[in-house]
Amino acid sequence: MDNRSIKNIIATQLSQPSWGVEAVAIASAAKAQKRAEKGAPLTCFVLDRGKDEQSDELLQFLTALTKNIHKLEDKTRFQLAIQQGEHWTMCDVIIENKSPIIFVLDASHIIEAIQPICDSFEKYFPKTKIYVYHPDDIENKNVNIR
Repeated sequence: MDNRSIKNIIATQLSQPSWGVEAVAIASAAKAQKRAEKGAPLTCFVLDRGKDEQSDELLQFLTALTKNIHKLEDKTRFQLAIQQGEHWTMCDVIIENKSPIIFVLDASHIIEAIQPICDSFEKYFPKTKIYVYHPDDIENKNVNIR
């Protein structure tokens, strides 16, 4: 994809109330490139939950992770940008003892968005630790562990 195409996608998406997967993937790749130049790698996967299980990229990702987690070193870290309809949720994931530890960040703290993501991780990794940040409770820095 050339620079003109990328700029057209970003310009089109900026006029929308919510960015699409393509625009977030491009923005994430640009950020990863800048971070790499500074020696601070960023690995972000941009996933769309789709309309059903067949098109759910999070489930496809978790299936692949389940099959390949034994190949990952401890402290492997990556981020997930997950789109569910018009809503985006971020997850920061670190692998420890061949299991993911997940920190879920959702600025709107929409339970209907957070719950299915947590449920999906727990389905594939029943012993995983999931931390959910509650932005409404800034004073107490409230983070729940599921």
